Amino acid sequence: KFKQQDVFVPWKMDKKYIKRPDQQKFVATLGSENSSRIEFQRFYHVFKEGELEELVEATGELSIVESYFDHANWCVLAKKHGDPPVAKKQDKQTTVTGDEDEEDHIPSAASCSTAAATT
Repeated sequence: KFKQQDVFVPWKMDKKYIKRPDQQKFVATLGSENSSRIEFQRFYHVFKEGELEELVEATGELSIVESYFDHANWCVLAKKHGDPPVAKKQDKQTTVTGDEDEEDHIPSAASCSTAAATT
């Protein structure tokens, strides 16, 4: 789907989450005042198979519980050495309503990495 590993993708956000005055001022410069949502371009790194696992293992502090391909990118569920066991993704029930745009459901490299680092 992606021609490069480092790309920008659309990210849509409800304006109700923009609360600070400096954020509101910035959003006002983007136009689309009549819309309840704003679209940004965010950085997105597409991992090659095995790349994210290598990064997690390189920390020396994490064990990979599960690695899987989700939507358009690789994700890792990891735990710190010595922490209690972690349930695998397939053990958890996930509900997707399908009423939002697909861009809202694309996992980012940061979210996958953050989940791995904090789980």
